[in-house]
Amino acid sequence: MRLERLAKAVLPDDANKCEGIGARHYWRCLLPAGFQRAKQGAEDPLNARLNYGYAVLRSMVARALVQAGLHPALGLGHRNMENPFNLADDFIEPYRFVVERHVIEQEDFGEFDGAARKRILGFVEFPVRMGKATYRLPAAVTETVASYVRLLERPGERLVLPENVAPLDRGEERWA
Repeated sequence: MRLERLAKAVLPDDANKCEGIGARHYWRCLLPAGFQRAKQGAEDPLNARLNYGYAVLRSMVARALVQAGLHPALGLGHRNMENPFNLADDFIEPYRFVVERHVIEQEDFGEFDGAARKRILGFVEFPVRMGKATYRLPAAVTETVASYVRLLERPGERLVLPENVAPLDRGEERWA
């Protein structure tokens, strides 16, 4: 798969632009032809929904980081001096697919009103596989942050990250 090849070729600071190439390919395959990802100030319904979902996810991650005693501004990959959530933005990356999948599965991109916002919040119930367990999204984020703290204390530990992108069979759910 093209994205897997690009992921293996990413260099520090994306010096060879593989991350950007992969992102363009990803969005092209995921969304309708002609879609352009717009972050701040997006007024089209699809981008507004994605941005709202990412903002909720970012706050969830920032909360887990603070609860673990970490400062959300001290990032690893994200290092913008004006961004108070660099570390939170680092930890959002492996979970973005949850927001994207949930928004795209809705298929109704009409008015972005209170009802639409409420529907988008359904992604927090998304089951996330990590190892042999399945967590709801908030618990999965907390487990990833906890694994990072363990890694800081004991080098050699592994960072626990989400594994699934495909839907789970509802009969197989095992909440951790």
